[in-house]
Amino acid sequence: RERRSHHLGRVSHLCLGADGKTVITSSKDATIVVWEHAERVVTLPASSSFPGSSPPSSSSSSSLSGKGAKKSRKAKSWLRVRHIIRGQLCASAVLAVETRVDIGLAVGLDCSCLVFSPKRGVVLNQFRLPIACSMVAAAVVTATGDLVFGVVLEEKGEASGNGEEERGKPARGGGSGSPPGSALSSLRRQRNDDRAKMTGRPTPPPPPSSSSSNRWHESSMLIKCDSNGKNWISARIEKQEQQQQQQHNRLNDMIVTSDGTTLVTACGTQSSTVSIWDASSLDLIQEHHSPKLVTALTFVGRGEGSPEMYVMAGNADGTISILPFEC
Repeated sequence: RERRSHHLGRVSHLCLGADGKTVITSSKDATIVVWEHAERVVTLPASSSFPGSSPPSSSSSSSLSGKGAKKSRKAKSWLRVRHIIRGQLCASAVLAVETRVDIGLAVGLDCSCLVFSPKRGVVLNQFRLPIACSMVAAAVVTATGDLVFGVVLEEKGEASGNGEEERGKPARGGGSGSPPGSALSSLRRQRNDDRAKMTGRPTPPPPPSSSSSNRWHESSMLIKCDSNGKNWISARIEKQEQQQQQQHNRLNDMIVTSDGTTLVTACGTQSSTVSIWDASSLDLIQEHHSPKLVTALTFVGRGEGSPEMYVMAGNADGTISILPFEC
């Protein structure tokens, strides 16, 4: 059933809590709404009239209204607004929630982070990522209350004598340059347009093209902290040998197991590397190269009550694959 969204702009993200009842939405108007989903069964009285036939007699009517009369039951579903959080950060780019530890996470287009309580509807913490990244591609809240961010870096390498590029320092988001033709260029322009609408300031002009655009490349990194924005650790997502010809290594998706102990990431622009990480230490456990571009990940159970799960991947060519490892 359609309900009023309480958003002033387009709803950009929606996520469901582990309890199956808490729904959180965010939009480009910098509003976060916490919903509660519920169902109730309504018992309808037995009908005393039958379309297309003559009305029943008084004796039959009394028998229908007795214990033998069948009553219909219908489940009604509705959403109730629990909390509304407004104006705490710019338009949301990533949204995540873990209701078992009562932590919600929203990351803005400017890489600002907002930690809130879905049950109480209060802001717990606000901070910025300590690394100069171009965008936050994904974020999860683990069952232990830790926050894990998958960030994309724009880096500029210097040409070396052997024709290879040396890895440079990451370029700051919103900096003076962008890789021409990169997907992040259009995302940055969209982010600047959103900022301009919210602040009333004109959109800055796009950076001029450069003849050294082939020296720009995108890389990905995982960074982790607690809900207070402290105890940071990081791990760079490296390319496999099969991906060395690719200039960019962009993070496409990241998921976490229900117990919060294992992360799965998918990176690449032509082919993909799917990696399994220890969520507490960000140590690499296992990785698999896929010749296809993996754009989405999820878990699928083995069935028969087994707690183990396979990793299922959605590919850019419209196919679905089951990857050869378990979680």
